[in-house]
Amino acid sequence: MKKSDENKLDVFERKVLRRILGPVREQDGSYRLRYNDECQKELGESTISKQVKLKQLQWAAHVQRMSAENPTKKIYEYAPEGRRKRGRPNLRWVDNVDQTAEKLGRRNWRMLTNDRDAWRNVLREAKIQLGSRSH
Repeated sequence: MKKSDENKLDVFERKVLRRILGPVREQDGSYRLRYNDECQKELGESTISKQVKLKQLQWAAHVQRMSAENPTKKIYEYAPEGRRKRGRPNLRWVDNVDQTAEKLGRRNWRMLTNDRDAWRNVLREAKIQLGSRSH
């Protein structure tokens, strides 16, 4: 997911939350729209984009544990031959997972996925770091 897609998703989420939660009545009797932090506090959850990152980590670990004959694993590990076009290459899905794991301080995330208990601890830590309160 590109940063611009992430921002668009977060903007849409806040727009929907404002609509659901409704306006705030001020002391002078007037109404105003809720601020971003008020919506987030009312919801008590992390943003949709952070939930997506967490689910990407979960799915990546699931695929990493698959057998080598599994078609999903084959596609995941496929490396096309040939040259790429000039310029900065487009990020792949696994690159996003690598970046999220890097932000969590887990460069060796592929090794950790084989130990399910250790991986569950990493995911719990990720939920806390990404701001999710759901377990």
